Amino acid sequence: MKFRLVLILLVCSLAACTSTTRDYKGVYEATQDLDDLDVPPGLDSPDSGSDRLPELLPNIKTASGYEASLKGKPASRFEREYKGMNFVRGGSLFWLEIDAPGDQVWGDVRSFFLRLGFQLKRETPQIGYLETDWLENQITAPTGFWSNLLNSISPTDIMDKYRIRLEWDAEKKISRLFINHQGLREIIEGEDDNLSTVQTNWVPRPSDPELEVEMIMRFMAYRGLSVVLAEENIASAKEKRVAEVTLVDDKANFIIYEPFARGWRHIGIALDRLGYLVEDKNRSAGVYYVTLPATFVIPKEGGLFGSVFTSSTEAPKHLKYLIILEDNGESTRVKIKSNGEVTDDFPRVEKKVFEDLQRSIL
Repeated sequence: MKFRLVLILLVCSLAACTSTTRDYKGVYEATQDLDDLDVPPGLDSPDSGSDRLPELLPNIKTASGYEASLKGKPASRFEREYKGMNFVRGGSLFWLEIDAPGDQVWGDVRSFFLRLGFQLKRETPQIGYLETDWLENQITAPTGFWSNLLNSISPTDIMDKYRIRLEWDAEKKISRLFINHQGLREIIEGEDDNLSTVQTNWVPRPSDPELEVEMIMRFMAYRGLSVVLAEENIASAKEKRVAEVTLVDDKANFIIYEPFARGWRHIGIALDRLGYLVEDKNRSAGVYYVTLPATFVIPKEGGLFGSVFTSSTEAPKHLKYLIILEDNGESTRVKIKSNGEVTDDFPRVEKKVFEDLQRSIL
């Protein structure tokens, strides 16, 4: 009893010293001190001249003085080399444009997520696709002397994974990087009489756009851009409404107010966010071959009265569909077609898929 009381007091005192503010800058990362690298025999030490770092004059004593001394001078080689990145936003979707071929960016993306502690579940460099495994999110875990002890007593209850896509634009000579988040949350299903054991289950939680932006910003910093410049670049991106679902003669109609290339990109990212499994795709025909996730449900028929005694939703009778995009010049129309049997619940499935896609794109 005394031990339990001491343990409770310890946890409470640590929790009181821990901020509850959601700070993504500590997500997943751990740091450690490393020794300076030794220069192998026969090689010179790295050059620290003005081609790498701006010259620091002896009479400069403050950071503001140092910044003032740089005005009018060309950027260092380090800054020039990594300025070819730009954050782009369209609706609720966003991506990073990089002035480098995809095969060069691929290695950076891969090592970036490995460094954050993720295991790689799926790698398909031929199509520029990377998927991480689940990793516990440390945004609520404290740091400091007692962090390891408290984490062992009270671990965080959310996990994340990411789907990463790289596209090469041969016309503009840029690579586009998309990072899409999926999350799980641990919930308590029940507990026993002495409160020492609980039954828990992991359930999906909505994708977090803030985490996606944070990962892009940190990747920009990983490739050499200062965090301040990365944040400024992201803050300067403008939002706009890009998609709408309407009903025409009781039939759902889905329009993306973007040309086909961007519409194709919007749908691909939205499918990743929703957890739809893309079995195959044909860009020239504008078709995604998808399987709906196990969590996908549609409203039941029968009205409000029937839902009083039973669940108001049900699983669809068929899971495989084609998402088809039609090029309308400055806009793109999206259609859905059953990949196999056409069941009587298709209109409800179609409407629900369109609403999910719209919500993920806006």
